[in-house]
Amino acid sequence: PFLGIFYAGDPAGQGFSPYMYCGGNPTMYVDKNGRWFGLDDLAAALIGGVVNLTTNLLQGHVHNFWQGLGYFGAGAASGDLALYGPAGWAAGGTILGASNTLLQGGNFGQALNQGIVGGISGLAGGALGGFAAQQLGGVFVNGFNVASPLLKGAIGGIIGGAAGGFAGGFTAGLIETGNLNDALNAGISSIASGAETGGITGTASAYAYSVQHNIDPVTGESYNTVPNNDAHNAANYEKLKQQLTLEEANSVFNSDGTLNQDVVNQSKMIISGPELENNNVIQGLTSDGSSILNWGKYTTPSFNSPSGSFQVHFYMNSNTGVINYNYDYKVIFGR
Repeated sequence: PFLGIFYAGDPAGQGFSPYMYCGGNPTMYVDKNGRWFGLDDLAAALIGGVVNLTTNLLQGHVHNFWQGLGYFGAGAASGDLALYGPAGWAAGGTILGASNTLLQGGNFGQALNQGIVGGISGLAGGALGGFAAQQLGGVFVNGFNVASPLLKGAIGGIIGGAAGGFAGGFTAGLIETGNLNDALNAGISSIASGAETGGITGTASAYAYSVQHNIDPVTGESYNTVPNNDAHNAANYEKLKQQLTLEEANSVFNSDGTLNQDVVNQSKMIISGPELENNNVIQGLTSDGSSILNWGKYTTPSFNSPSGSFQVHFYMNSNTGVINYNYDYKVIFGR
């Protein structure tokens, strides 16, 4: 806990070190299952934002920077939410449909209508996209075998979203007008927006499935595939080296977080008690009636860890051997 690292590597391989929790930033991120804490959300958001912005650019709906930023933001929200299952698919689709309508100059009633259509499209696209990534083998497109879960998810999502868009548009049109022909036209006009929404949620759904099942989302290959002997031996060597490095780091501390006595015996004083300048520290160290002359700030030797070499600084009474862990007890990296 004092090093802020895991004993086993992050299964998604996120961050500069696979042993760091949330990339070394646990105050901003939470990584409950070791799958994603922010990087995957960012990737899904970027995909959704770029797809929605590009689609509206091609359709001539973007007339200024702020409008483009709005389209990007709506798509990003939809893409990120789509990582989190059916509720996220529906919520992301609703946000996308309503936001796009408002950005295109629609009124509140139209935004509400398209929000419903978007929710249905997002739900259908996410479900079919996830199904395509899980259950379908290679999809043949113009003679090419598409094995990528992302592409299969996008294709399934587009199909599901288009169907959901038609169904949602038809239903909303029928409720609003009561005319079958008008409802049919509303359904047809909602196919394109539904396909876009479904494509985003389907792709994100497929990505989430891939990460959860240790599958490369681009190639469809399992990360659990046993490599050839040379590569396997090299991988085992790296794992062993990392494990030994981690064991060296852990050997510094006792189970309660205090320093191992052997490490204390190897430590040296770097600042004597009379040289200390922080009055709060001086008062804390001598609150037991001891003399500041017997205290000093110490450092351990350098040790290796998966995050780099480090030392530990602490205050100790050289006369009694008592270590005060309440003041400035810290790990210093890069030493």
